Formats: sequence, structure tokens, C-alpha cells
Amino acid sequence: MKWIEFKVHTTELGSELLSAVFYSCGINGIRIDLDNESANEHLLETKASWDYANGELTENSSPSITAYIACTNENADLVEKITNKIHAFAKENPDFDLGSLEITTKVVDEDDWKDSWKQYYKPFEVGDKLIVSPSWEETPVADDRLIIKLDPGMAFGSGTHETTKMSLEMLEANIKIGDNVLDLGCGSGILSIAAKLLGAETVTAVDFDSVCVKVTKENAIRNDVEVNVVLGDVLDDEKLSKSVMPKNGGGFDIVLANIVADVLINIAPKVRDIISHHGFFISSGIISDRLFDVLNSYSNAGFNVLEVNRMGEWCAVLATLQPQICDA
Repeated sequence: MKWIEFKVHTTELGSELLSAVFYSCGINGIRIDLDNESANEHLLETKASWDYANGELTENSSPSITAYIACTNENADLVEKITNKIHAFAKENPDFDLGSLEITTKVVDEDDWKDSWKQYYKPFEVGDKLIVSPSWEETPVADDRLIIKLDPGMAFGSGTHETTKMSLEMLEANIKIGDNVLDLGCGSGILSIAAKLLGAETVTAVDFDSVCVKVTKENAIRNDVEVNVVLGDVLDDEKLSKSVMPKNGGGFDIVLANIVADVLINIAPKVRDIISHHGFFISSGIISDRLFDVLNSYSNAGFNVLEVNRMGEWCAVLATLQPQICDA
């Protein structure tokens, strides 16, 4: 199959802000690459726990966002749509440093690139209970840890990014046996599978991207867990929302959203309406510069922030509807 590789060169802040543009166009499977200076700094800081090193990472002169768009009739106008939205966003937000916004596109064959990165992706531990292991690697021996066998495929959700690691750690620390979990923007399904392995009774994984839905289903089967995978928008589609709500009528015990700040700000009031009174909202994908905006939106939506974790430039937030005091 042929794919369009769509890359936009920006800044570190721009990579977070412009991610929302891709999401608004229905593309959740994006890759964010650092520039060579930031990448080298990150590798030096984390060399004791390297689990995945992109061989091309330090060759970038500027941060960039890359998406792969299937060459189909339905996507004929998608490149132009994304390009126009990026330029419109830049025009509407002149105070943000978005860099050059140079855009490059090329057609690639799926078989030429989809497996090339696998040589760098090795099993790694997360938190106290989990190991993420690529499906093509020999399954590690780990009597004291739960193993997530994963093939991110076109969904790019390998679990190596700081935002996913923090989400997994927060999930592990707060999930209870029998919880009902909703994973918004499931990507490869890694958070959904982790929730099920950690004892969730039901897990619903949702994504706009049909590729992510397909990959999540495949990874759930690979891990022998039952995940209800849904294509669509459960927050705006009332009929779909009702169909996935827990049968006990009390709302979801945990809502996961590893997305981007702008999307989290927009969905906060809607998450409030579907979460249980004692439930946890675990969100990540928040670059440090946007943390205040996210926390402010959560407060306005009626959430109380319990914890803020940081890795590099990224933040994850644990919130609840219960009155508590933030310890961050």
C-alpha cells in the first residue's frame, strides 16, 4: 500500500500545538521528532534507561511532526486541508514561535519503512508492574511483572514516549480491580491493554483513526484481553456515548486521555459528565508551557487536581471530582 509521508518542521512548542491540527483532521497517528540539540540532551540525560533510540533522531535540524496518510480517494484532499489549517493556525496565533513551518510530502511504500525502526525497539519496564515488549521480540521472563506484547504498526504508540510512560505509571498507581475504564485516543491500545492486565473489569478504547482502531484490536488479541474498541467520538455522539457507558450507570472509574493540551481543554467538561463521582481522569500529552491552561480548564470543569508528573518537557495530570488538595 502507498502512503503520503507528511512532515512539517516547527519548534518544540509548535510540535505540541500543531498536533491538535492533525487530530482535528482525524489523524491521531503522528510522530514528533526533536531537533539534534534537544535529542542529544535528552539521550544524555536518560542514557541509563534507554529503551528506544531512533537512529535518525539526531539528524533533524528542527523539531518536526510526521504523519502518514493512506493514498486513497477518500484522502485526496487531506494534505491540502492539513496544510491550510496549519497556515491558518499560524496566522491566528502570531505570538507563538512555530518555526519555519516548512512542509514536505512524499509517497512511500508501506513495506519500505514500516519495519525499519523495529531494530531499535526493545522490551522495557514501566512503573513497578509492567513490561512493554515488542511482539517480534522474544517475550522476556518476568515473574513479577505483567507483559504487554505490542506491535504499534501505523499507530505509532510504542509506549516509549514520556507522555505514555507517565500515563502507564499513573494508571498502575490508581487502578482498582473491577474498574471500568475509558481510553480516549487509544492509538496502539497500549493503555487499554495495560488497564485490562491490571484488573479492569471493562475497557473501552476509542479513536477517530480507523488505523488505530484496527491496531488496538490486533494488540488486544495479541495479549489475550477483551477490549471494546470503538471508532468515533463518544463525547459528542450521544447515541455512541450511551452505548459504551458502564452498565452500572455510575460512569467510568478511570478516563485516560494521552492527547494534546488543546484537545484536553476542550473535552474536560465532557469527561466530567461521563466519569464516576470517585473516578480518576488521567491525562497526558501536555507540554510544560501549556500546563497552566490545562489545569485552569480542569478547575473550570469541576475537577480537582491531585498530582502533576513531569518528564522532560511533558506533563501528566491526575484529577478527580472529589474535593482534594493537589500535591504537585
